[in-house]
This record gives sequence, structure tokens and C-alpha cells, in this order.
Amino acid sequence: MHRPLMSGLLCWCVLAGAIAGEESLLHDARQYLNKGEVKAAVIQLKNLLRQTPLNAEARLLLGQAYLRLGEGAGAVKELQKARDLKVDRDRWIVPLARAYLLQGKAKKLLNEIETDAINDPSVRAQVFALRGMARLIQGDREGAQQDFQQALNLSPDVEEAYLGLARLALLEKDFPNVEAFAQKALKLNPKNAGAWLLLAEARRISGDLKGAIQAFDNALQYNPSEIRALLGRATVLISQNKLEEAQQDIQKAREIAGELPLVLYLQGLVDYRQGRLQAAEDTLTKVLHTIPNHIPSHFLMGVIAYRQNELSSAEDHLTTVYQKLPDHLPLVKLLAAVHMKLKHPQKAAALLERLSDRAENDPQLLALLGSAYIQSREFDKGTELLSKAAELAPDVAAIRAQLALGEIASGDLETAAGQLERAVSLEPDLIQADVMLVLARLKQKKFDEAIKVAQQLVKKMPDSPMPENLMAAAYLSKGETEKAEQHWQKLLRRFPDYHTARLNLAKLKLRQGDLDSAEKYYRQILRQQPQHLSALLGLARIAEVKKAPEKMVQWLEKARESNPTAIQPGLMLTRYYLAEGDALKALNVARENANNHPDNPAILKNLGLAQLGVGEAASAVSTFTKLVNKIPDNPEAHHLLALALEKRGHFESALEEWDKALALKEDYIPAAVNRIRLLLKQKRYNEALRSADVLQKQFPDHPVGYLWKGEAAFAKGEYPLALVSYEQANQRGFSSLASRRLNLLYRRKGEKEKGYSVLKKWLDKSPNDLPARLMLAMAYQADNKDKEAIAEYEKILSFAPDQLLVMNNLAWLYQMTGQHQKALNLADKLADKVENNPEIQDTVGWIYFQNGNIKKGLALLKQAAILAPHLPSIRFHLAQALIANHQPAEAKKILERLLKEDKKFAEREQAETLLKSL
Repeated sequence: MHRPLMSGLLCWCVLAGAIAGEESLLHDARQYLNKGEVKAAVIQLKNLLRQTPLNAEARLLLGQAYLRLGEGAGAVKELQKARDLKVDRDRWIVPLARAYLLQGKAKKLLNEIETDAINDPSVRAQVFALRGMARLIQGDREGAQQDFQQALNLSPDVEEAYLGLARLALLEKDFPNVEAFAQKALKLNPKNAGAWLLLAEARRISGDLKGAIQAFDNALQYNPSEIRALLGRATVLISQNKLEEAQQDIQKAREIAGELPLVLYLQGLVDYRQGRLQAAEDTLTKVLHTIPNHIPSHFLMGVIAYRQNELSSAEDHLTTVYQKLPDHLPLVKLLAAVHMKLKHPQKAAALLERLSDRAENDPQLLALLGSAYIQSREFDKGTELLSKAAELAPDVAAIRAQLALGEIASGDLETAAGQLERAVSLEPDLIQADVMLVLARLKQKKFDEAIKVAQQLVKKMPDSPMPENLMAAAYLSKGETEKAEQHWQKLLRRFPDYHTARLNLAKLKLRQGDLDSAEKYYRQILRQQPQHLSALLGLARIAEVKKAPEKMVQWLEKARESNPTAIQPGLMLTRYYLAEGDALKALNVARENANNHPDNPAILKNLGLAQLGVGEAASAVSTFTKLVNKIPDNPEAHHLLALALEKRGHFESALEEWDKALALKEDYIPAAVNRIRLLLKQKRYNEALRSADVLQKQFPDHPVGYLWKGEAAFAKGEYPLALVSYEQANQRGFSSLASRRLNLLYRRKGEKEKGYSVLKKWLDKSPNDLPARLMLAMAYQADNKDKEAIAEYEKILSFAPDQLLVMNNLAWLYQMTGQHQKALNLADKLADKVENNPEIQDTVGWIYFQNGNIKKGLALLKQAAILAPHLPSIRFHLAQALIANHQPAEAKKILERLLKEDKKFAEREQAETLLKSL
């Protein structure tokens, strides 16, 4: 009986010992993990699983350990086994999701890792965040945004959610939000290397290189083996030309990760920057052997080949890049320069023409394209473009062909565009070298030197019309117009098809006021080239000068039709229609222009102004936002966006944009003035006064600051301060607004003569200022100076004949002063324009009544009384007319009601007397 008992005890002891051993191994593994000794923990867990392969806790811990080591496959395998061994779902689901992400298996994560069955809100939040990361990998930004927000709604402490939102912001180049979300993640975990990396990248791309280095340093402090941080810091250091420091990071990255293509690329870039072209080429060859389509390496190989004058090789590499990045302007310039050196100017021109809409403010592109045209013997085109290039860049060193081959500041093509401008050399055999020198001397007003260089160029290029054209331009700039004209005429005799000479002659005649001769030259060009843009635009300008707007529009429309992608005709038409107040036509033209050139700043400006003109404020905001993004350092762009935002009712945003404009240019008056105007609109009088004081200090001798201080004080009701400010404004330069405000304030003080005087002084300078003259006329009328009022009203009608208010008041004064025929003449003109205007109906009706046309007058007075029963004088006139028309009973009712309802009105005493007489 005792033997079975002993056997059972022995088994129990063995089992207890095994369990104790498992617990010991688990305990040790946890301790190692807590201390960060992950590999030691893995050894312990593997030993345990060899003994008990179904130990669910060990599988879970091993999966988590592999995850910390970055071994995605091992982590997935162990965590799936833990799941199959029935470990609680809330414990394995987040690590397994992370393991899938580590392997790049976004689709698998989204298919297998669901949120529905998770009980713990914090776990559920983490899963939402990881699903958001998976959606981000798949390019579903909207879905990712929703998942990250869901995560934060469940728990505000989810690092991955903040990191995901930071990544989204980085993709959209929303750098302030990258900073904000990454900082929130770092508040939860200051050692999060991923958050520091995001901050570093955002700062690097936005140009904050010092801040980027600091963030990369922090990432490496918490994870010294973080390859992305090492390579990112190396990239920034290269852009700062700190090549030795960059080399240290690259070397460390090579020790950790071996010869990864990106590591080798950066090594090649450093070699190139240090002038070791052969070493750079050897290293980049390794990159292309591993990744044949690595675009940055092809690009750098192209630059190296160009520097070594291996033009065919440069062409091959750069063409590979061009096939991927056909709109990358710096690349196109370099490839065009290669084509030029290979004597393929047509190829170069074809490349550059595709991007010619960007040439307006790019002297280098203009110069390259102009040279390509010259080499192709398209002299007119080449001359025109090279002239434009010189105007944009008079400093020869910045544009001429001997530009030194610079350095590539960064290997990242997306951010290297600006730096590449210094990396392209336009070799001496490009013709524009001498040409640009002539034009630059002209810009510097060194005319004799320009003529001397042009004379030398004539010897170099005896078969080209360009040197002679430059000679003529030099004489013209020097003021010797006869010599200039002689050279151009000489050119036309030798090169009858050289229309640049005709264009220059036309411009000369236009400048001299000889419009007919200018038109003759333009028409000569059009006879041979009916679609010639400059000639068509020239004829449009002549029509404008001749005040023939219909003809001008015809020429501009023809220019648009003949040159559908040209910018200038649409710009001129849009501006014309806007000036004429026809915003709808302006909008149609501007939209068509924008379809052809969606990124051109001048076109965006016109489009936005047209949208504002037709009341499409939301569209204008969108357009001006795009303009600001294109030219963020332009204060006018911010000013226009502010105007559109104000129209939308977004006042604070408008003020912010005006602040940005003033930060860029503190004395930008349109922004300063409109900012004050909006502050007054919001009744923020003290802020407006302070801003006006700033304007006064910036422009002590200009009226603008004093004028707007007057406006602020006037709006606030501080009339003495307003009076002083307007007087100070007028002392520095009379203006309509200041003069009108002073008139009001002087009259308020009872100084009527001073009021007349200030208006008359202003009108002596601007006799056709309608608001000022109307104010003077109405002041005279109010003061019973009928003769003076009549004189002012008559002056207004001489330059503004359709002003209803002026006609109404003048007709009334004519009647009151016994000039009945004049009153009737004006009344007849007004009769067809009085519909729905009770005041004018009253005037016309009363004039007709008083001049014997009682029936017609009575009809108008009745209409006026119906439309404006609140105006007592109209009802009084109606009562008088009714009495004259033998309708005393009806007149009595009107008078009784009038006297009952209106206690005070000008004709009350007369109305009481008239009622008594009935």
C-alpha cells in the first residue's frame, strides 16, 4: 500500500521542481527585459520553451523581446503562438500589430487586427493608432487621420497617434503641426527616437538646419544605432559643408548597417563635395549596381560626368532622371546645358520650352533658352529672351555663361532645387556671355563700355544681326536716338526678316509719340508673321494710348487666339476688364489663363482679384492662398489674401495675414492701412490709434499716418484729436478724405467758412473729385447759399452727367430760385429714372405740380408717399397737390394724420396753417 503513495509523491516533487524551474526562467527573463538586456532574455525564454513549448507566457514574452530587437518575423511567429495558446487578447494584440508594421505588412494588420472585441479602452486606443499607421503605409491619409483621432478620443496618452498625426503633417509640409504633435509624443516619452526623427526631418525640410541637428542629436542620444538619424544628420551636415563631421556619421552608419545604398550615396556625395570625383563615381556605381534606378545617384553621376566633360555619359544619366522628373527645373537646365555643348540646340530648346511658363522670373532659364534659339538661328526669339534675362539679373556674374560649377547642397532632390542653381555651369561657348556683358553694362549706365563690347562682338559674329542690334540699343540708352535708328535701319536692309529691329523701331516711335510709324512697323511684322505676339501686343498698347478700348480688346483677343499659351494677353485683358468694372469678363479670361498657367503668380493675382470682383470670396481665398504658397516672401500676396479673408468674414485671419505682410516689409503701406481700417470696422479704436502712431513714425513726412490717426479718432468720437490729425495730414499733402473730414469737423464747430475753404483748396488740385465737390455743394445748399450750390452742382454734371442725386438737388434749387424751365428740363430727364426712388419722385412730382402739370405731378407724389410714408415732406407736398386738384377731403386726412404722427418736421407750421384753412 505504501509503494504507490511514494511513487505519487516522487512525481509531485519532480513536477513541482519543473514548475519552479519554469517560474525561475520566466522571472529571470522578465528581469533581463526590465534592465534592457533583451538578448539575455531571449536565451532564457528559448531554454524554457525547449522544456515546455506550450508555455503561453513565454511565447508572449519572447514575441515582445523579438519586437524590441527589431526582428519582425520572429515576433510575429511567437505572438501568433501566444494568441493560439489563448493568451488574453488585450495582451498580444498590440505587440502583434507592431510586429506586422515592423514587417511592412499593413494589409495583414488591417485584416487581422480589429478593435471590436477589445475591452480595455487604452489597448483599443493603441490598436486604432497602429491601424492608422497601417493606413498611412497604404496611402490612405484620410482613413489614417480618422483612426488617429479615434485613438486620442479613447485615450489622450497614445504615443503612436501623435506620431501618426505628425507624419501626416510632414507629408503635407505642415511643419508647425509636425512640431506640435511630435512634442506631445515626447511629453509622454522624452526618449522616443521616432518623435525626434520627425522633428528633425520637419526642421530640415523647412530650412531650420540648426534645429534639425539638435533633434537628430537627441534621437541618437536615446538610440545611438538609429541609422535614419545618422544619415539624416549627415545630410544636414553636408548641406552646411561640414564634410568631416558628415563623414563620421556615414562611417558609423556603414559599421552598423554595412554598405546600404543610401549610405553609399551619401559617401559619394561627400567625395564629390571634396573634389574626389573618381571616388564619388566609383561609390555611386555601386549604388546603381544595387538599385539601377536610384534617381539621386544618376543625377549626381550626370553632374560629375558634366564636370569631367564626358558629355555623352552626362546626357545618359540626366536623361534617366528627366524621364522620372520631367518638371524638375534645375535638372532640365543642366540637361539643356549638356545638349547645348553637344551642339544640339533644338533638343535644349524643346526641353526648356516645356517649362517656359516658369521663365518670367528666372534669368538663367531665359538665358539658356535664348542661347538655344540663337544657336538655332532664331535670332528674334533669342534676342528677346536674353534681353529679359539681363533685366532680371544685371549682375553679369549671376547670369553669364561663365557661371562656375557650384556644389549640390543636398542629396535629396526634393529639397535640392534651390541649391542646384549654383551647381550648373553655362560654359563659355554659350553665346550669351558677351551678350549679357553688353546688356549688363547698359543696366549699369556704362554706355560707352557697352558700345565697345558690342563692337567687339560684331567682329566675333559677322553673320549675326545680334551685335548690331545691341549696338543700336546701346546708342538708344545713351540718348543718341538718331544713331540707334540708323543701326536698326541698317540691320533691316541686311536682314529683312530680323523683326527684333522692327520691334525696337516701333518701341522707339511709340516713345517719341509717333503712333502711326510705330503701328506701321508692327503691321509689317504681322504681314509676315500674323501671330507675332509682341507685334499684336504693341498694337493693343497703341489702341490704348489712342483711347480706342474696343480696338485694344480686339488686338488682345487676337493675340490670345494666336498664342493660346501666352501669358501677357490674358493679363492685360484681365486688368482692363477689372479697371472697367466688368469683373465677370475679367474672371472668364483669368480662369482661362490659369488653366494654362496654374502656378504663375501674376495670373493667380489677377484671378483672385477677379474672383473678389464678382463676389466669389471663398474662391479668392483659395487662389490667394496658393499665391502665398508660391511666393511666401511677397508682402502683396499676404495683403491680397487678407482682403479675401476679410470678405469672407474671417477678420482675425485677415489681420494675421496683414501682420505677416508687415513682418516681411514693415513699411508696406497697403497692409498697414487696411489693417487699421479693419480694426476700425471692428471698433478696436485703441489698437487702430496705436497702429496709426507706428505709421506716423515710419513716414513722418507723409500724410498717411496722420490721416488714419484722424480716422481712428473720428470713429472713436475724439473729434479734437481727429481735427488736429487731419490738419497735420493736409499739411503734408492734401487729400480728398482729409479735406472732407475737416469740412465736417469745422462745421461741427460752427466754422463753416473754414469748411468751405478746405474743400475748395482740395478741389483746386482735383476739380473732378465727385465726393468732395458734392459735399461742398450740399454744404452750400444746407446753408441756403443757393447760387453757390447751383454752381457746384452744375460743375459736377459737367463731368458726371448721370448723377441722380445731383440732378435731383439741382432741379429743386432751380425751382426754388425761379429758374422754372431749367427745373422742368431736369425733371423730364429724371422722370424715366424715378422708379422706386421716392425722394426723386417727390422732387419731380412737385416741380411738375408747381409748373402747372398737376395731374402728372400728383401721380408721382402719390407714388412717393406710398413708397416712403415715413417722410413727412412728401406727404405734405401730396396734400398741397390734392388741394390744388380739388380734393380737399383727402388732403385733410393726410394732414391730420401727418400732424398726429410727426411732432417735428420742417414744414409742420405750414401744414398746421393749411389744415386750418380747410
